[in-house]
Amino acid sequence: IVDTGLKLAHVFLLDNSEIDELANFLEEKLDEKERSTNLREELRFLIFVLVMVSIEKAVSSINKKEVKQLVDSLCEEKNTPAYDLIHSLYSIDIADKFSTSHRDMVKNILKKHRKNEFLERFLSWKIQYYFKTHKVKDSIKQSTLALLNPRSPRSVKR
Repeated sequence: IVDTGLKLAHVFLLDNSEIDELANFLEEKLDEKERSTNLREELRFLIFVLVMVSIEKAVSSINKKEVKQLVDSLCEEKNTPAYDLIHSLYSIDIADKFSTSHRDMVKNILKKHRKNEFLERFLSWKIQYYFKTHKVKDSIKQSTLALLNPRSPRSVKR
């Protein structure tokens, strides 16, 4: 189920022609009063939220230390940005504390998926939320935030 949702989202997030086609379809169906001037951006945002929910649901459903080997091998086998994201969030969720190995994992994912704006934004958002809700050693927190560069998700430092 997660694979299907992620594949559909992948089509819409990476192919602007699909967004344009969907927007044109909706514009034909809506009357003048219902149309939005930012329909394409609203569709992109909606798809972003749907992907976030899908990934969050996947991570929360496997949030058990007992399945670590299975999750590790599945994510390695799939080897996609979404599964890398799921793996990193899962690893952080099951850990007793956020460590330098988690920071390094974030760094490697950002390096591996350098041009994936969605992944950068989502990971930045999740890590920042984690830091607001958990105690993390200041030096690790600062070095991780420097990687994420939260003020500008498109220009992640490498």
